[in-house]
Amino acid sequence: MKTLHYSFAQIEAFATIAETGSLSRAAIRLGKDRTTLRDLLDYLEDALGYALFLREGRSLALTAEGEQLFRQTMEDRKSVV
Repeated sequence: MKTLHYSFAQIEAFATIAETGSLSRAAIRLGKDRTTLRDLLDYLEDALGYALFLREGRSLALTAEGEQLFRQTMEDRKSVV
């Protein structure tokens, strides 16, 4: 089994992008640069081996795998809070 390597920052970036539907809005919410969030998302997708978003121009939509990961991150957030 392949060991996954990802950071809290990557998961936070992914979840915020999914919540806001936009790299720009997620960057504002997190106080980070859009390029930083783009890189974090790219590294996470590389580590997982699949895309989390469908991209058409500036539009982002979760893939089936992205929806599953987003649900899991929301459940994990609830258990932490």
